Amino acid sequence: MVAVRHKLFLIGASLMLVSGGAITTAALPAQAAAATSTVKQGEKVGSVEMPYTLVTTKDGPQRVYWEPKAPQSLTSDQINDTDFAAKFVADYPTLGNLFQDPGLQQILNELMDKVNQANRQDSLVDFVASTSDDNGLSASDYAKGLVQSITQQSWIVSRLAQYKTNAKTFKEIQKDYQENFRPMIEALPDDEDGNKENLLQQLDFLFNTDESTLDTNASRFISMFKTGMFLSSYSDAQLAEIDPDASATQMSQMLQQPLSKYLHPQADGTLQIDGLLLSGLMAYSTVMPDPIVPDPTPTPDPSPSTSQAVTVKYVDQQGKTLAPTATLTGKLGSSYHAQAAKIDGYQLTKMPANATGTFTTETQTVTYVYEPQVIQSGAAAATIAPKGSVIYAIKKIGLYRTPTFSTKQRLVWYDKQKRTNRPMFVVTGYAKSANGVKRYRVKDVNHHSKTAGKTGYVTTNTDYTVRVYYAKRHAKIKVINAKGVNAYQKKNLTGKRAHYRYGQQLKVKKIVSHNLTTRFVLSNGTYVTANKKLVMSVK
Repeated sequence: MVAVRHKLFLIGASLMLVSGGAITTAALPAQAAAATSTVKQGEKVGSVEMPYTLVTTKDGPQRVYWEPKAPQSLTSDQINDTDFAAKFVADYPTLGNLFQDPGLQQILNELMDKVNQANRQDSLVDFVASTSDDNGLSASDYAKGLVQSITQQSWIVSRLAQYKTNAKTFKEIQKDYQENFRPMIEALPDDEDGNKENLLQQLDFLFNTDESTLDTNASRFISMFKTGMFLSSYSDAQLAEIDPDASATQMSQMLQQPLSKYLHPQADGTLQIDGLLLSGLMAYSTVMPDPIVPDPTPTPDPSPSTSQAVTVKYVDQQGKTLAPTATLTGKLGSSYHAQAAKIDGYQLTKMPANATGTFTTETQTVTYVYEPQVIQSGAAAATIAPKGSVIYAIKKIGLYRTPTFSTKQRLVWYDKQKRTNRPMFVVTGYAKSANGVKRYRVKDVNHHSKTAGKTGYVTTNTDYTVRVYYAKRHAKIKVINAKGVNAYQKKNLTGKRAHYRYGQQLKVKKIVSHNLTTRFVLSNGTYVTANKKLVMSVK
């Protein structure tokens, strides 16, 4: 457990006023030396939500995920898959610390052991304090320290942003600092490292000298704050709306919520850890939250309403059903959590906003939308191509009317061609021959050829057909297109930045997907095609 101890934030050359830009488990208990109790049947952690910063506005709470393009949760299997972990760290370096020693799975297992010994109706702060290694710190000590921390962050960043947006003058901010904020810092206990004194010196430098000092440094400090708070997409105007008092009140309420609020039951009997815990309870507010009023003793409803089912659909981007529809039922007002389905050859585009909710008197529909999965790892990357992707023939093959190949059913032969002229096909579906061999249903997309537009079946044997687009990163590629290839600013290949001639070799940083294709990201950050007819990997 990160020791709270009033958590002073130093402003200096490095100015890391929040979590230092790295994932912490500030709201999780310290790692146990050894797990001694037995996890209850069906009460293990099956997944964890990715960390996010909570920002509450007049429109309600908003989850700002630290890596918006990353999956919004990881399963236990993914966490324990070393290949997956390596690719995840490469794709999302901000979240790379999740897989550093001792590892996320160990932390979660040890946390779960403690969860199963705790009363889940106890407050979050009681649970944290009772399982912490920081002997002598009571629950109220933890709560006080965390509330002070969020107050400090909120005041500093909001005042800097208010100055930059002209919402407040320097004189107004200076007066607020002298009369309110500085006395609050002075009241904090001293520590052996002299952190409080150092903090006051830096704050005085910013807010208690002359306006030119603040004017010179405000933008740089705001940028550091945005990085540390994982709110890089937020404008100065949005940061200026953060209310220190509202943020402090929200934090106090969060800490008093029952532990169960941060443990989400899943359909398979496991629990999902809330991403706010992984962020160290990084939460801010622009509006004062409503006071929490204890629930009165319920009065029986003489004519109770009946809850309606929640329908869960799994479709592609065109709305086509990819997996059987699921139906969730439960008591009126109770929580539901819809699960994404694992569909071979497809990946989820994003988590539906209503994946978690409560049963109401109205019918509800949760729709998971998938896209073909182009980038895969391991053996799967060299086997069946996803529907909608492009393949080409590396040897002589036939196009057939039916999945059961015969001379009578053959429509056309495609002779073996050199790499840049290989015949291409779009995969439109799948089928099996009479003896169970899988085939691609395809459409000929060899423009300006006599066979263009023909449909039929071809082999899935990777000795004969493979994907046109690379599915894995290669450290270096060579341009093999006679006319060369262009490099672009964006992955949709717009914003031309450079042209590379035939034979030039290029260094590759990573590979990314775009719709049904892939792009190589070069060492200079530009994008080029990953089409094997245009470029090839070299050692």
